[in-house]
Amino acid sequence: MDDDVNAAERFRLPGSFAGSDDPVETNPYPVGHPAHQLWLEMTRQAQAEVFGIDAGAHEALSPETADEWMQRLVVAKFDAWARRGAQFVSTDEAEWQYALWLVDYANTWIEAVVRLLVPRNPPFSLDAVLVDLRNRLGARVHHWRAEALRQRVEQEAHAAAAAPPVRPQPSEQLIERRWALIRKHRRTLGLDAASFARSVGVSETALNGIVREDRSRFDDETQDKLLKAVSMTCEEWYRE
Repeated sequence: MDDDVNAAERFRLPGSFAGSDDPVETNPYPVGHPAHQLWLEMTRQAQAEVFGIDAGAHEALSPETADEWMQRLVVAKFDAWARRGAQFVSTDEAEWQYALWLVDYANTWIEAVVRLLVPRNPPFSLDAVLVDLRNRLGARVHHWRAEALRQRVEQEAHAAAAAPPVRPQPSEQLIERRWALIRKHRRTLGLDAASFARSVGVSETALNGIVREDRSRFDDETQDKLLKAVSMTCEEWYRE
């Protein structure tokens, strides 16, 4: 009976099977922060990837893969969590902090492998395994830094494309030509300044802002209303 109990105890799954291996553990963005929910979603994706790696780890081990099985397993898990962090690099400072985290995380894995293998006195060169692992992780550190920078460039390009174009301040001659055009349309319609503004669907303040390029007084939609009313394209409106 004691042998049965001991055998059952020896073959119990360790509590670590219930862990997630998340190297960050807590969401660095507080509730209400725009990135809080994205971090949760990316964490779930990384966890699912790590669980899948662990699920297939036993089948991936064979005499042909034994020499690099552990290194491949570590790098796969490293990639899962590094991929999450790359999504949140939006500034130079964030990229630098991410790079430091990548290096620290890589070193944490190397230390974990040392703690695992040294007491077991494996029948192979531990130094060879660690050199191989260090080189692989070093390459992934560079890969994920490059990926984070690539994503940042794409984000900045997208933001620049979505931002309204910066227009130069119009010259006094251009301002006068715009007013002349508006007066011409007013006379054609027989409207005073206030009535013309109402017919366009803008305020007199906005109308004056559009003519003088005072962006605090109008937006693109308001400007579009005026240009449509005076039958002018945006290019013509800004042509000096």
